[in-house]
Amino acid sequence: MTIFNDTKKLINCAVGILLAACAAAMSALPALGAGEETRFSHEPIYPVRERMEVTSLDGTWRFKLAKGLEVPPEWLAPGFDDSRWAGIAVPGTWETQGFKAPEYGTRLGEWIGVYRRSFAYRPEWRGRRVVLRLDGVAQGCRIYVNGHEAGEWGSSFTMCQTDITRWLSDGENKLCIVVNTRSRAWKFDTFDAWSFCGITCSVELFSVSPRGFLRDVRFVSNVGPDNSANITVKVVAGCSEGSADGLRVEASLTDEAYRHVANMRSTVSGATASLRAHLAAPRLWTAETPTLYRLNIKLKDARGNTLQSVNRRVGIREVRVDGTRLLLNNRPIFLRGACLCESDALEGSAMSYATRRAQLAMMKQANINFIRTAHYPFDPTFTDLCDEMGFYVCDEVPFGSRGGEYLNDTTYLRELTGRAQSAILRDCNSPAVIMWSVGNENKFNSAGDSVLAYVRSEDPTRPRGCPQSVGAFGSFVAKPSPNANLLMGHYLNDTRLNNAVSKATMPIINTEYAHSLGLAFSDLEAKYARYRREEKIAGGSVWCFADQAVLTHNDNQRSQTLKSVRVDSLRFIDTYGLNDIPKGVNERNKEGADGVVFGDGYPQEDYFLLSQVYSPLVVTTDSVSAEAGRNTFAIAVDNRFDFISARGYTLCWQLCSLDSIVGQGSEPLSAEAGETESVAIAADVPANVPFADMTLRLEVRRPDGSLCYHKAVTVGLPDARADYAGLLVQADGQKVKVKATADGRLTVTKGRATLLDSPLLLRVGRKPSITLECLTGGKPYGWQPYILNPKVLGVKRSGGGYDVECRWERKPGSAQYIDGTVSICLTEGGAVSIDYAVCPSDSAEGSLLEYGITLSLPSSYDTFHWLGQGPYSHTPGKTAFNDRALWHLNKCDIRFEGNRGGVDLAAVTGGPMPIAVAVGGGNAGLENIDGCIVLTQNLAVAGYGAKFVAPQRALRAGKAGRMVGRMVLGFGTERLLRNVFGTLEAANAERPYMENYGR
Repeated sequence: MTIFNDTKKLINCAVGILLAACAAAMSALPALGAGEETRFSHEPIYPVRERMEVTSLDGTWRFKLAKGLEVPPEWLAPGFDDSRWAGIAVPGTWETQGFKAPEYGTRLGEWIGVYRRSFAYRPEWRGRRVVLRLDGVAQGCRIYVNGHEAGEWGSSFTMCQTDITRWLSDGENKLCIVVNTRSRAWKFDTFDAWSFCGITCSVELFSVSPRGFLRDVRFVSNVGPDNSANITVKVVAGCSEGSADGLRVEASLTDEAYRHVANMRSTVSGATASLRAHLAAPRLWTAETPTLYRLNIKLKDARGNTLQSVNRRVGIREVRVDGTRLLLNNRPIFLRGACLCESDALEGSAMSYATRRAQLAMMKQANINFIRTAHYPFDPTFTDLCDEMGFYVCDEVPFGSRGGEYLNDTTYLRELTGRAQSAILRDCNSPAVIMWSVGNENKFNSAGDSVLAYVRSEDPTRPRGCPQSVGAFGSFVAKPSPNANLLMGHYLNDTRLNNAVSKATMPIINTEYAHSLGLAFSDLEAKYARYRREEKIAGGSVWCFADQAVLTHNDNQRSQTLKSVRVDSLRFIDTYGLNDIPKGVNERNKEGADGVVFGDGYPQEDYFLLSQVYSPLVVTTDSVSAEAGRNTFAIAVDNRFDFISARGYTLCWQLCSLDSIVGQGSEPLSAEAGETESVAIAADVPANVPFADMTLRLEVRRPDGSLCYHKAVTVGLPDARADYAGLLVQADGQKVKVKATADGRLTVTKGRATLLDSPLLLRVGRKPSITLECLTGGKPYGWQPYILNPKVLGVKRSGGGYDVECRWERKPGSAQYIDGTVSICLTEGGAVSIDYAVCPSDSAEGSLLEYGITLSLPSSYDTFHWLGQGPYSHTPGKTAFNDRALWHLNKCDIRFEGNRGGVDLAAVTGGPMPIAVAVGGGNAGLENIDGCIVLTQNLAVAGYGAKFVAPQRALRAGKAGRMVGRMVLGFGTERLLRNVFGTLEAANAERPYMENYGR
C-alpha cells in the first residue's frame, strides 16, 4: 500500500484521535429529557438503514392530543382500548393534520400527544438485540413497550436509538410514544419559525447480534496532490457477551458499476479496528462531481461467520482549512449558499421524500451549491439526497438562542454533547456534510466552547464554527476559540466586514446574509460581489430559501396579508407576523416570510435574482459593435466553478431586432475552472435595422438543457438608436381633447369617450410592506399616504395647454409639502406632454422611496407593455435578473407591481384605444390599485432594502431640491406601437394566490 509521505503522520494522528473518540463515545451517554442519569440504553449503535434489515413503523397510528403535560396512566397500558382515538400519519405533524393550531417559536403551549400502535415480533429477532430508532420527535418523548417505560429523548431533531429487547414478547407487541412540548431543554429547539410538533421522521426497528455488532463506522479519505486518495475505514465494535476483541472486519469499496476498487481486512483490538487502502485514480466527490461509491462492511466472528453486514454510499473527498482558505480536495471552494428550514406549507417539518427532492432540485436550478441546515440536522433522507445531487452542507448541532439561558447552567452540557454525538453518529459519513456549526446566535461562553471541543474531538476531519450575531461575532474574531477553525458571522455591514477581514486568521463564512424578508432582497448583489473579492471569505448562505409557513384555515391572518399569503377566501399560507401581539409577549415582531420562494414552493422574483447572481458561468461582456454584413462578436465568459470545466455547457445566442430574430445559434463552452474564455459568435447583421435597435441575447444552458444564466448584450450600430420619446411626440395619433380642472384632474377625451380621467397625483413612496414595517418597528416608513392628491393653487391656460400650480401635502395643513408646476400640452402629432417641476418645502423630512408624477388609468386597461429592462422590478440592488427586451404583464400578475427600469417606450392596452407612454429617465412605476393601473414617471427610485438594511439610495425630502420630469402619452399611435411591439397581445395574469404579502 502506498501512503503519501507528507501526510502519513497526519493520517495516523487523525485515525488515532477518531478511534479514541469513538471508543470514548461508548460511555458518553447523552442526557435526555430530565437531564439526569438515564435508566435506559442509549448506547452508540451504528444506525442500520438497509431495507432488508429494517422494520418500518411508519403509517397510521392511534393518537390522542391533550392540553397540559399529564398523561392518564391507563393510556399507557398495553390493553387500553384506543379504537375510538383518531388516526394520525407518522411521520407527520399535529398542525398540518389538523390536531392543533400552529404556534410560533416560544409561544408553543404545553401539550401531550400519545401515539399507540402494535407490531408483530419477527422470527429473525430471536436471540438478537432489537433497537428502536426515532429520527425526529418534537419536542421530546417517552417510550413505552408493552407498558414498560423503555426510553426517553429530549431533542427534537437528533436521532434517538434505544434497545427495547427485554420488553418484547412473542406475537403482538404494543408500542406507545408520549410526545410532549416541554422537554427539559425545549427552548433550544424553538426558533424564529413555527414550532411543529409530533413524530416528524420515520420510526424503525432493527436488530444486531449480541455476539458482535457495529457501534460506529467512519469513512475517511485523504486526497493527495495528484488526486490519489488514502482511504481509512474506522470501526468501533461492541459485544454484549464479553469483549469484541478478536472479531474480524472486512470492508470493500465498489464504484458506480459495482466494480471492486478496494478490499480491506483487519481485526478488532481494544474495541476498534482500522482498515486502509490506497486508490491511485479515484473519482473525487465535489458538489460539481457528486460521484458516490458503495462501502460494504462485514463484522465476523473468529470462525468467519458474519455477525453484521452494512452498506452505505460514500464519497471520496477531503475537506480542510489551510490558514484562511477552505479547501476541498486541496483546492479552495466558494460557497454559493442558502439557509434552509424543514418547513412546508402542507407537510410542516415532516417533509416527504418527493417534496424534499423537488425542493433540492429547485435549489440546484438556482445555482446554489451550499445549504446550511437552519438550525438543526435534517431528516437523513436530506443528506442522502445532497450526497447524490451535489450540495455542500453545514450541519448544525441544535441549540438555538431562545434557549440561551440554559448555557449558564452546567447541568445542560451533557444534553448539548449528547445532541452533538447523535448528529455526528448519524451524518459523519455523508460526503456532503463538509462542516459542523454549533448552535445559533448564542452568546459564546464556556459551555459553547465545550461543545465545540467535543465536536472537534469527535470529528477532527471537518471544520467547525459557531454562527454568531453581529456583536458576538466581533468579539470572537478578536479572540477566537482554539476549537473553531471557521468564523461564522451574520449580517455584517461593510465596516464590520472590514474589521473581520483585517483580523481573521481562519476562513470567514457568512452563515446568514442578505435577509430576504418579504420581497426585499436588495443586499444580495453588493454583498455577494464583495465576498467574491475577499480571499478570506469562503462565501455564505442567504437567509433563506423558503418561507417558514403553514397552510391554515384560521382567521388569524385575515387582516394580515401584509405578512401572509391568502390562497383563497378560506385558506392562508400563514407566515405568522401578527401585528396585534402586545408588548412584552414572546415572538412579537417576528415573521417567517423570509424566503426566496413562498411556503408552497412557488418562486418569488428573488429566486430568479439569486439564480442569476449565483451563476457559476457568467458573461462579462456588456456591449459589442456591429456593422451591416458579417460580424464576429467576442463574448467573454467566466467559469466560476471550483473544479469542472465548462465543457458540456452551451452558449446559446439570438441576434434580435425589435421585430425579428435575424440570427441564432449555439457555441460550446470549454473554459477550465477559474478561467475566462472568449467565445466567437459569427452573425450577419442586416443593412437596415428598425430603429437601429439590436440586442444579442445570450443563454448559458446546462448539459441537460436547463437554463443556467442569461444576459442581453447591447449591439452598437453605426446609426444611433432611436429616440423613442421623440418619435412618440412626432407620431400621428388621434386628435384628442385635453383639460386640466380646478381640482387638479387631467382628462383626455375623444368625442364622447373618456380616455383618461386622473388626478395629478404625486408618488412619494411605496405601499406598506413587511420590510418597511420591520425597519421602523411598525411605524410608517417615509410619507404616508405614499401617493398624494394635489391641492391646486392655480390653473392657467398656456399656448393651448395648461399650467397647474399644485401642492402635495404630507398631511392636510402640514408644513411638510411639495410644491410643483405641471405643464400639460398637446403636441402637433396629438400626444399629451406632461412636463413638471417639483420641490419639497424647507420643512420636509423623511425619505422619498419613489418620486414622480402619477396617473391612475381607467380600469378597462389591463396590460402594460414596455421596451426596457424586465421582466422583474428594477431597483438599486435588484437589477441582475433583468434584460433589455420587449415585455408585457397583466395588471393582476403576481409580478406586476414595482418600478421598471430603462424603459424607452411603453404601451397600455385593453381600454378604448392603446396609450403609448414615454417616461423621462426610463423609470416607470407600476401598481394595481382597486383594479386600475397606476403609472408613475419616477424621478428617483430607492432600493427595497432588507431586514437590517434601509432602502438604498433613498431620496431625502429635505435635500431633494428642485427636480424636473416628463411623461408623454400618445393616443391612437397604433402604427408606432405596432412597429415597436408587434401585435400588442393581451397578457394573461399569473396569479397563484388571491393576495400575497408585499415588499
